[in-house]
Amino acid sequence: MKYCYSSTKENVRHKINTSLRMFINRLHADFPPHWHTDIEIIWPKEAPYKVICANQTYHVEIDDILLICPTIIHEIFSPTPGTRVYIQADFSGIINLKEMDRAFRLMSPALHIKKKTCPPDIYNYLCGLIDTIMKLYFGSAPRVHMHEEEMDDEVISFSELAPYDELEIYSILMQFIAFCGKNINLFREPESASASTNFKKQCLSEQCMQLPLRALYGRSDS
Repeated sequence: MKYCYSSTKENVRHKINTSLRMFINRLHADFPPHWHTDIEIIWPKEAPYKVICANQTYHVEIDDILLICPTIIHEIFSPTPGTRVYIQADFSGIINLKEMDRAFRLMSPALHIKKKTCPPDIYNYLCGLIDTIMKLYFGSAPRVHMHEEEMDDEVISFSELAPYDELEIYSILMQFIAFCGKNINLFREPESASASTNFKKQCLSEQCMQLPLRALYGRSDS
């Protein structure tokens, strides 16, 4: 199956009265090139993904974590059926924080956290943050049934978040991003580190530093 969008911009369907979306994707489907102002965290639990972000290809294996930076055009391929956890959160306002912008420049176009190479204590810490978000978002709903047969692409039919749960989820996401930014070298392979260094050198010019984030990534709203 392949999803189609009327334009490359995806209008993310957030949970009611929030700027968040979390769902369990069980569809064996590809998603054509698209972008959004949300960050996107993908956590495959039963099947891998191939994700292309700004012409870089990521082979996201089971239990890896991929964080896609906001406004990055990306394409997702599902080679086999299986469950993947998704988190999307609109960062269009928060990106104005200078250190948030710096973190996304370091990670751009995406940060691939590989279970097989990430130090176990670091990996478990980051997974714990995602688990906490899941508990806040889904409330008292049962934990994910990985082998449950679903025709829908999401399990999102839950009541509104409790007061301040959205704020708590955002604080956890910012903690996740800050931790990864401080420890970026733990997640970079040599070739990725080289590409990131070149990207940062490009951004050190005065002209580049004055560009808005979406212009920097070579994309317009049209």
